[in-house]
Amino acid sequence: MLVALFLTGISNASAKKVKATLRVDSSKIDVKKFDANAVKKYKQDKDFNYNGEATGQPSFWERFWGWIWHKITSLFDGIPYSGVVLKYFLLALAIVFIAYIIFKSLGIDAMQLLRGNAKKIGLPYSESLENINEINFDAEIENAISQHNFRLAVRLLYLKCLKQLSDKNLIQWQIDKTNSPGPFVNFEGPAWIQNRV
Repeated sequence: MLVALFLTGISNASAKKVKATLRVDSSKIDVKKFDANAVKKYKQDKDFNYNGEATGQPSFWERFWGWIWHKITSLFDGIPYSGVVLKYFLLALAIVFIAYIIFKSLGIDAMQLLRGNAKKIGLPYSESLENINEINFDAEIENAISQHNFRLAVRLLYLKCLKQLSDKNLIQWQIDKTNSPGPFVNFEGPAWIQNRV
């Protein structure tokens, strides 16, 4: 209630009334008129014909496209709303064509993108060939970063974390579980770790 009183007090204090005064505009106005001859000249110029009426004969190119559109629309004469459907169909076809050109120019396989198959890039490092207890992770991570192979560096950091968890007996690390789609590790550690995973 105090807040409401406080807010209404602020709104009343900020709304000071100013006495309105009437000011009369005494500036001189020069009325300008269009030149009737210039307007008549522009009306006769075909470049300023905005009535939608065609002037002159259509070019060969315009007649060709008119004939093409006439043939296309004559195919859909019996279908209701065919003009709207045809318009959006051709618009979608144009967008697909432009996307295809962009993907091809960038070297992207659009079909592979639609299928969702990622390109398989093999890592030159596999923990299945070596025991993680024998890897010098700090040196290998530094080597990967110096070669700008950040993907390998992240993989090695992941393996280092698994090794640290395994050393503290918080997980039971298995060599064939780090690349499987199922659970990465078997938790047999304290209950507070099992509940957080």
